Amino acid sequence: MKRIFYSFVFALVTGFFFSSCDNTDDYLEDLNSKPELFFVVNPTEAEEDAGEETQLLKNITDSLKIKNGYPFRLKIVDQNKNRSIVSLTELVYDKGFLVDEASNVIDEDLFYDETNEKAFIYHAFVEGEHKIEMLARDNFGQEDKVILDLTVFNNTPPICTFSYEKREPLFYHFDASASFDQDSNQGGKIVKYVFNFSGITVEAYEPQVNFVFSNTGLHQVSLFVVDNDGAVSEAYTEIIQIN
Repeated sequence: MKRIFYSFVFALVTGFFFSSCDNTDDYLEDLNSKPELFFVVNPTEAEEDAGEETQLLKNITDSLKIKNGYPFRLKIVDQNKNRSIVSLTELVYDKGFLVDEASNVIDEDLFYDETNEKAFIYHAFVEGEHKIEMLARDNFGQEDKVILDLTVFNNTPPICTFSYEKREPLFYHFDASASFDQDSNQGGKIVKYVFNFSGITVEAYEPQVNFVFSNTGLHQVSLFVVDNDGAVSEAYTEIIQIN
């Protein structure tokens, strides 16, 4: 009889213990705050001078020249300090790859330590639309996400134009400073200016040139420019009355 009684008490205590553990887990989960994940966008020096502050964003939409890398910073905030991983999804490795500050390729989930902000660079293999989605997940399975949408392009040719003014009879000054590379915000720049003055070609590495014509009358002047990736602009041509 005593054995039956003790067995009953043991079962009762054990059931109470496990029930209490389950209730504790539920209680902790109710108190838990989900982690928050952000892109950290710091202002440029000019923006900072204008009073701009660091932004924390959930989504970034931008463009990327294929030979460049796209740097960004991630910040994770978890008030309960039980964050577990940042999981990468929608990252297709035949289109691009992600590296950390030490140039290590990221091909699996990121386990965050006490450092709550990390820097990464995305490199693209092909042109087109690239989507990188990242999920922050804590030990209770609660999540937050950020999305980086990039339009990746190869190279765009520069656009050229020029102005001119007469300095002396037959002596003219030409200025192609208004020419520009369409992807200058991705490191593109004009490296050569090629003028043609009625069949005479003049190559220059600065936008301004002087030219002395041999005679008065109508003269055709053309210009094309070359960028640092070797792309050539369409020619710009004017017929000028020289006197």
